[in-house]
Amino acid sequence: MNNELSDYYEFIQPDRQFVAFFIAVNHFEEYEIYKIFNEYQNEIGKYVIAKEIALDGTHVQTNGEHFHFVAEMTIKTYHKLTKRFKEKYKLNGSAKGGKTKQYGKVNDIKDISRMIAYCMKDGDFQTNLSADEVEQYKKISFKKPEKKVKDKDEFCRRVANYLTKGVREDYTWTYEGDAEKIVDAILKHLGMVAKIFDEQKIRQFYNGVFNMLNKTNREYTDFRNRFLYVITQKNFYL
Repeated sequence: MNNELSDYYEFIQPDRQFVAFFIAVNHFEEYEIYKIFNEYQNEIGKYVIAKEIALDGTHVQTNGEHFHFVAEMTIKTYHKLTKRFKEKYKLNGSAKGGKTKQYGKVNDIKDISRMIAYCMKDGDFQTNLSADEVEQYKKISFKKPEKKVKDKDEFCRRVANYLTKGVREDYTWTYEGDAEKIVDAILKHLGMVAKIFDEQKIRQFYNGVFNMLNKTNREYTDFRNRFLYVITQKNFYL
């Protein structure tokens, strides 16, 4: 898929272009966000709207929750649309004075295909792209699992590497949905020495392996919250 999207899409308005921007608004506002967006549907071409959760400490006021947009529209439409969001949610566009930036536009999109794929990466999105187009974007490599591990985690690393062999690079694992695969892999690698490990040790291995697997931001948040719950209940055994 090359970058000359004009080869694929007929722009109704010659000054339309693909615009990417975000707004830091809680996900429970989803209905209102889409309602406002749809009011401009006659001025908007192809689009993807994704719900994302930042894990880098940004968007503190919304616990990391925000919406990311990639849409074909004129700059005039972009300003009209974002003005609605800014006024409704009192969004701040500057990080000055101790405030955090609550909306912003990507000024230089080097590769629109990767931008669209990135917007889809967590799987929680709405779009008017066809099913075939969505599948093409899913094939684009946009996120790799982190490989940073410590020596003491060698066993979990070996199990995680075993699980990811032959699996699509963009495959995202779920804590409960992939439980059987993960447990089987752990037992396979424990082999005959498995009898020396109790249930608590197996659970620790499971969490260690899952922590190393590629997952969506939402799945990571749920995984993280499991630990927070245990710690706040003063029970440190998972």
